Amino acid sequence: MANLGRAARRIALNSLKRSWKLHLVTVIALTLLIVLTAPAIEASSHRMRVHIDESFELNGVLHRPNVVTVREVGAYSPTSVFAEICVGNRCVGRLIAHESDEEGLSEYNSLVFDRNREGHLVLVGIGFRGQPTRMLAVAPAKDAGTDATAQTRPTHASRVSARMP
Repeated sequence: MANLGRAARRIALNSLKRSWKLHLVTVIALTLLIVLTAPAIEASSHRMRVHIDESFELNGVLHRPNVVTVREVGAYSPTSVFAEICVGNRCVGRLIAHESDEEGLSEYNSLVFDRNREGHLVLVGIGFRGQPTRMLAVAPAKDAGTDATAQTRPTHASRVSARMP
C-alpha cells in the first residue's frame, strides 16, 4: 500500500513538472507574439507631427507656437475617430474627429486651421494622406452660445492648412 502512495506521488510530481514546462512555453510564445506584432500595430495607426509657427487655439485654449502631434487612437463610429492631440510635450486630450463631406480625401498629412475674429489660428481638422479629412468636434467658444456652426469653425474665417510631406 505504501508503494502505491509513493507511485501516485511520483506520477503527480512528474505531471506537475510537465505542466510547468508547458505553461512556461505558452507564456514565452505569447510574449514573443506580442513583442513581434506590437510595432506593426503601432505603425498602422495614423500619426503626424507639425511645427506651428504662430499662436493657435485648440478647444478654446490659446497655445503659443509649438509642435503639434496628432494620432488616431481608435474608431468612434464608421465615420469618426478619436484623435489624441499633444502640444509640445503635453497631451491636450482626445477629441472626436468626423469625416468631412466638403473636404474630401487628403493628398498629404495636414492640420486644418481657420482664423477667428481675433486673427488667431483655430485648429479645426486633421487629414492623413489618402484618408478623408476629418473635422474636430471641439467645445463651443465662450461667446458662441448654442449655435452648432460656431462649435466647429467661425463663419467668417479664412482656411489655412499646415502640411507635412
